[in-house]
Amino acid sequence: MPTDGEILLDGININEYDYDAYQSLFSPIYQDFCLYTLSLKENIVLNSEPDGKKLDGICQRVGLSGLIEKLPKNMKLRY
Repeated sequence: MPTDGEILLDGININEYDYDAYQSLFSPIYQDFCLYTLSLKENIVLNSEPDGKKLDGICQRVGLSGLIEKLPKNMKLRY
């Protein structure tokens, strides 16, 4: 069991962060999951009215564009 050392976030010891600000950087990811019958587009926009141009930009920023191009039905981002 470790008895010394430090945990760094972006090279800064986590004890130097404001606790609430530090906690807000994380969110739980559970190992069990539910498979929903939603398209990739529906998973991204959820209940929002889809804006094709904004959706394209989001997918590019998070690195999904290449994956989407490889999907058999694509995502048909443009409306």
